[in-house]
Amino acid sequence: MMNTYYLDLTSCKEKQDLYKLFEALPAEVHPDNLDALYDMFTSITQETKLIINNYEGYQACYPEYFNAFIELCKDAQNNNNLLDIHFLQ
Repeated sequence: MMNTYYLDLTSCKEKQDLYKLFEALPAEVHPDNLDALYDMFTSITQETKLIINNYEGYQACYPEYFNAFIELCKDAQNNNNLLDIHFLQ
């Protein structure tokens, strides 16, 4: 059975707010930077779908950081076939 998590970035006003969203995922350690987030994503051991939406405001405030986050998501998916990440506008 796939676990599905909806992560709404509407509440993300500061750069670090992004990481609060991932506290909903079952993990021993929750990330506070992109490297730790990548480690968490690649250590997922159950089929997991992440649906990330309402990210336009965050992306506008932190465009380079958000692009790094998107690349991280792509890399993590490529290295963990149990992880499926979608970005919805």
